Amino acid sequence: MSLRAFHIFFVTIASLFCLWFGLWSYDEFSVTHGRLSLVFAFSSAIGGVALLFYLNWFVRRTRQWTALLVPVLLAHCFSGNSALACAVCFGAKDSAMVQGANAGIGFLLAIICVVLVAFASLFIVWIRRAQKLGH
Repeated sequence: MSLRAFHIFFVTIASLFCLWFGLWSYDEFSVTHGRLSLVFAFSSAIGGVALLFYLNWFVRRTRQWTALLVPVLLAHCFSGNSALACAVCFGAKDSAMVQGANAGIGFLLAIICVVLVAFASLFIVWIRRAQKLGH
């Protein structure tokens, strides 16, 4: 899958989620009459429509890039310079570059764990609130 195709897919999914969240928030507003739900509904609907306009612009704009980009990428892939590797690829385990890459991997794993714990605690809070309301 090309980067262009992934971007089109991602923006399409994001716009559908925005529109769905807008409908869900409006349904929530019709039940609870909370102003925040109405704000979420309108802002999500505007965001979803804006993403659809952006998607239309992006598809029209990048149609011509594909014809120009393919030969350039093929030439780059078959050139000899792209086959040169760094210390990480050669396996110099004690180099500063490898240690930096390992530290970056550890930091990103820590961020992922923090986000997962935050999501889990959010769901636990929702479950407890639902139990208090008797749902």
